[in-house]
Amino acid sequence: MRYMVNFQFNDEQSKISRRIQPAKTKGIQGYLIKWGIAKSEPQASLIMIALVVVCFAIIIYQQADLFRSAPVEIVDPSLAP
Repeated sequence: MRYMVNFQFNDEQSKISRRIQPAKTKGIQGYLIKWGIAKSEPQASLIMIALVVVCFAIIIYQQADLFRSAPVEIVDPSLAP
């Protein structure tokens, strides 16, 4: 108890006028919030993750050769009867 010091704050000195500005979201998350697509940073993060998943699904779908048409058979006219 020797180290306890009694002190008190002066109300006039403790009132410091500070402007506390909320941290602005930067990057794509900031644009999603600014455009009204997302309401918060976590929601913007989920939207971006969903977008990445959809892009990967499209890439996998295209690489699975599902967009290719059936092969066209070319007949040599000299072999036709």
